[in-house]
Amino acid sequence: MRHFDATPTLPCQNALGESPRWHIGEQALYWVDIRATSVNRLHPASGATRSWPLPDLCGRLVIARDGLVLAMRRELAGFDPREDGSRV
Repeated sequence: MRHFDATPTLPCQNALGESPRWHIGEQALYWVDIRATSVNRLHPASGATRSWPLPDLCGRLVIARDGLVLAMRRELAGFDPREDGSRV
């Protein structure tokens, strides 16, 4: 088994951070915090972070052509961070 050293990049203090996904076009990392009901974004080159509150639990996100698809507790929802997530 190969070993590597990991360095913390962001002390985000999530309650339950899950589903990290790298967005190639934005060069940013997205993830959800299930218990805090939020979508989060880190742009490593600039160090900029962003968090969007969600109306319900979300367990997973997928990078899509026009934003993100969120697996909410009872439905799938479109999410476009360029529009501040107005479709959730």
